[in-house]
Amino acid sequence: MMRIRRELVPESSVEAFAGENWLEMVVTERKMDAWQRRRGLKRFIARFADAEVSEGGLLRGEYGTGDTEQEAILDYARRISCERLIVGAARREIEVPRLQ
Repeated sequence: MMRIRRELVPESSVEAFAGENWLEMVVTERKMDAWQRRRGLKRFIARFADAEVSEGGLLRGEYGTGDTEQEAILDYARRISCERLIVGAARREIEVPRLQ
């Protein structure tokens, strides 16, 4: 019988990850005027406060959008899963597991 050792990407819920790393989720509601609705913009934007994604030595802001707060949070989780977050002025670095 073959032995298999699995080394899988760690997984976590967004809530557990935020709690373990002392992160604050910021959800902002847009004022939706006709121009924004026609362009299909989403009502809510979600992101961790003071957090940016490290990519090739550069930092980029990331956020999730959705028609509901929960959709925006889940979209943000999808965007930052398996990335490296840089948080705050002290530039604390956090490896992000696969978020659910």
